[in-house]
Amino acid sequence: MKQSTLIILLIALSISACVSSKNKGVVGMKRTDKPIVVEQTYKVERQTVWKAITKPEELKQWLFNTIEEFEPRVGFETLFVVEVEGVKYPHRWKVTQADDNKKIQYSWKYDGFSGAAIVTFELSEEAESKTRLQLTYRAVEDFSHEENFTRKVAEEGWTFLIQESLKKYLEKE
Repeated sequence: MKQSTLIILLIALSISACVSSKNKGVVGMKRTDKPIVVEQTYKVERQTVWKAITKPEELKQWLFNTIEEFEPRVGFETLFVVEVEGVKYPHRWKVTQADDNKKIQYSWKYDGFSGAAIVTFELSEEAESKTRLQLTYRAVEDFSHEENFTRKVAEEGWTFLIQESLKKYLEKE
């Protein structure tokens, strides 16, 4: 499998975790599990990170290139589809909290799949022109009986997105 295909697969499947129907011994993320937390400091101002996590044209550069609409406004909802190896994953987000340049939180579901999560991005200044981002991914409904959604994949996916993809985009590496 090409690295780009693997990265797309990790991204698309990383956000939720559940029990694999083919491998009944694999347990995915449940609402009782400890949340996934990923942190990273970027060598840019907080406003620059805020734009990268809230503007569709920037989200397309490091997260999902199929995001057409997004607004950091409580109640805003969007739906976009990510296709990986012929499987379509309809992502549905609803903003539940928004504090300009500080915090954005939204619910994350896949239409046609069971389960739901809350994703929170919190920003803080570390030093002049340095911003720390803390991402928290917390299951609020169990993800079950779906293939390829494990906690390990979710952790690896978010780690890649926050510590590599977003970092590279922001710092133009």
